[in-house]
Amino acid sequence: MISISPNLTPSALSWCNELAPPIRAMLKSARDLGSEGEWAQAESCALDARDASKKSGDRVGCAAALLHLADACREEGRPGPAQTCYEEARQIFHRQPPRVQRHNEATATYGLGLTHQILGDEIEALSCYQIALNLFEEARKYWATRNDRVRVKTCQQAQQWIEGLITHIMDERTGRPTRMPIFPIWRLDGAGAPFVENVSLGHVMVDRVLINGTAYRLHPLPGQPAGLPVIGTGKANYFALRVPEDEWAIPEARMGDYVIVHQQWLVDEEKAGVVWEPGSGWVAVDFKRGRDGKIRFHRRPAKVIGGALPTPGDPAGKVKGYVIALLKPEG
Repeated sequence: MISISPNLTPSALSWCNELAPPIRAMLKSARDLGSEGEWAQAESCALDARDASKKSGDRVGCAAALLHLADACREEGRPGPAQTCYEEARQIFHRQPPRVQRHNEATATYGLGLTHQILGDEIEALSCYQIALNLFEEARKYWATRNDRVRVKTCQQAQQWIEGLITHIMDERTGRPTRMPIFPIWRLDGAGAPFVENVSLGHVMVDRVLINGTAYRLHPLPGQPAGLPVIGTGKANYFALRVPEDEWAIPEARMGDYVIVHQQWLVDEEKAGVVWEPGSGWVAVDFKRGRDGKIRFHRRPAKVIGGALPTPGDPAGKVKGYVIALLKPEG
């Protein structure tokens, strides 16, 4: 997997304003569910939009639905089906004469590049990314003629992100140390959605991380190897959360530090982690195995409140992850 901010997924970057209202509503539901990590439900909405578009003969609507379906497949760890959907959407958008569809063609081509990169075909990924950059530039110029500043900014953000992906691939292939932004810093109090308003992107440089221009040193958790080699691959979902209080998530944490989280769809180990709870945001937990063999989470700290222990929760269906490292400011 490649960790992507929700506002930089291909479907989030797409332009759907001219679609029929029912199709547009279905696709908005798919995006909203995806932003909450409910990718199975997002996939269902995208399938409904695809089927409805096919019945009405709406080719553009079908392509937009395929784009949303591809995102769901990619996030669920199925890059093969995602690649097929991105390619079909790209071909449909490519055959549409209106200049505005160069924007959507760019998003599908970008998505196709993501799947090539995930599957290890970096040459094809580079080709797709370069084509997507050119298409986003064409789209940016079109939106500029329409004085649509929001869309112009969307194109510029997409171009900047794709350029980072290209730089990362080239750095890895030439043996240069990677400086690609590879994990987002999420707001801790995202009570409405698990991933909202990322503050910045972290840049890994061996055991040193830059966040908003401030240097932080990596502090591995007890029992873990020094360094953070797995994050440098760009193949998995990671994000960071600012520590709101001392000993949050792990005993070594202090207010102002960051914890790096490896997002997990399934948890099968007894580790410290975080779980996103609607209305509360991210909460620190311990994943523990019960006598029945099932993993449950217990809010940290595990204190007796009013004489009763906190009720353990079922992690199934929750957006969650393991805490894998701690970042402390230098000096």
